[in-house]
Amino acid sequence: MRKGVGVVFFLFLFLQNLFAYTPESFSKLVKEVEKSVVNISTTQIIKVQRPLPFDFFREFFGDDPFFFNKPQNFQRQSLGSGVIISEDGYILTNNHVIKDANIIKVKLYGSKEEYDAKVIGKDSKIDIALLKIDAKKPLPYAPLGDSDSLEVGDWVIAIGNPFGLSHTVTKGIVSAKGRVIGSGPYDDFIQTDAPINFGNSGGPLFNLKGEIVGINTAIISGGQGIGFAVPINMVKAILPQLKEGRIVRAWLGVRFKPITKEIMESFGLENTDGALIEEVVKNSPAEKFGLQEGDIIIEIDGKKIEDAYQLPRIIASYQPEQKIEVVYIRDKKKNKTKITLGKTGDTEEVSPILEKIGIKVAETKDGVVVEEVQPFSLAQTANISQGDYIVRINNQKVENLETLTKILSNLQSNSAVTMQLRTKGGSSKFVSFRMP
Repeated sequence: MRKGVGVVFFLFLFLQNLFAYTPESFSKLVKEVEKSVVNISTTQIIKVQRPLPFDFFREFFGDDPFFFNKPQNFQRQSLGSGVIISEDGYILTNNHVIKDANIIKVKLYGSKEEYDAKVIGKDSKIDIALLKIDAKKPLPYAPLGDSDSLEVGDWVIAIGNPFGLSHTVTKGIVSAKGRVIGSGPYDDFIQTDAPINFGNSGGPLFNLKGEIVGINTAIISGGQGIGFAVPINMVKAILPQLKEGRIVRAWLGVRFKPITKEIMESFGLENTDGALIEEVVKNSPAEKFGLQEGDIIIEIDGKKIEDAYQLPRIIASYQPEQKIEVVYIRDKKKNKTKITLGKTGDTEEVSPILEKIGIKVAETKDGVVVEEVQPFSLAQTANISQGDYIVRINNQKVENLETLTKILSNLQSNSAVTMQLRTKGGSSKFVSFRMP
């Protein structure tokens, strides 16, 4: 009899502990945060030149009869989600949700009214964009949490508003952290088994405190209950830059590889932690402050490098000109050095002036390059091509994105512009147009 009582008592304690870790309902949490989740709808206007139907029309009418060769506009629409992070209307979403959109509309929770949204900043490398709407009153928003404090097994909920009618809420646990899924050099995803449905991209991942710990971004095709979110700490690190409309990353200047068991044995290491430097870029911060090929970086500012792919993510969390302490192994001995970080060649900027001209540009080590030319834009008419480097504007040297936007900002509407460009083949060409 006593034995039976003991078994029942043990089972009671087990169930009590189990349910202590499982919320009875997430409804209270959802009600606290759902008003911060918004629907985002985008429209991309695609212009297509309608071809002449028969060759003999060209023979009689030429290549541009008004009734045959007029550009036709087509619209491509998509839906996504976002989350308000301040009462004055800043909204986080995925970059892929608003990419190439000509029109962005935001619909608030429980409202039929739509707001025009403006892209303030974007970072395609981690798939994040910052939007802004001008609301008539303070908006409900969700606080930013600490994704580093998340533990595998923690409860999380994902909320999206894909259709602007009602929210979809899914719950799950953190399945893994620091996931690399091949989307870029800064992969550091939170993996969760809270299902992320199509249209929920850009929506928030919440902890049980109602804090944003991630931005839902990816679904594994064919994977049941597997979703990925960008850690909010990665977003917080670049948020000031997003608000300025310009992303500039810190640069160390090394090429590295993971530590294999063979490398561990041959180098006499205790484990496979760290990143082996294969190459030190000439004139880089790493070279300037003494790092060499064959060094193994094991720690940066107290952050241990347990996986080599942590290295670029950690460096990206700093700003150019910041000083870091690097711990590395050379000849089986630990060494320390202070390094002032430089600026990477990849710089992204949102510029209304460039959008009016019809180009998207990036700053590289070789200068400012044209990444994209919008069809039927001022830039295309002026014969600016993708891959051209902008060398000078009105005989003023363009050294970086900052000088480019500064020069263009000082030009009045309808003023004459002459650009010197360097083509992919290395030759020089000059194009002229008037400022819009």
